Amino acid sequence: MNYLKYNYYYGLVDLTSSVTFNLQIESGDSDLYVNVADWTDEGSDTASWNKPSKSYHAFNSTTLYANEIVTVDPVKMADFCPSGKCIVTAGVYCEVIRCLYSISYNTGTSRIELMEGVPYEYTMSSLDTLKFTFSNL
Repeated sequence: MNYLKYNYYYGLVDLTSSVTFNLQIESGDSDLYVNVADWTDEGSDTASWNKPSKSYHAFNSTTLYANEIVTVDPVKMADFCPSGKCIVTAGVYCEVIRCLYSISYNTGTSRIELMEGVPYEYTMSSLDTLKFTFSNL
């Protein structure tokens, strides 16, 4: 990942369990920013979604040169998602010249490794389809 750039990861979840993003730092200093929005407000066009950043985020973890974890419980998500169907967006920001990391997404019952440039689709019983998309804008 390049200096002063964001990589974005998306997930569609409901309010039945918490969501945890776990950023494992291999080298460099990356920070984790997370937004939660209602699917009915944001729609299906990922380009128009409000992406998290240093100045715009609902949740964050910015420990210096350490792994980052952000967990959002269903009660907190309900504040952002009246319909009960939430878009959770994680932004990883590189603070130094080069960053290497892995990121995973956990809903309490399943753990999913997210990979740069690789869409991931996973079916859950409480939702129709849970789709993860990577974007480097």
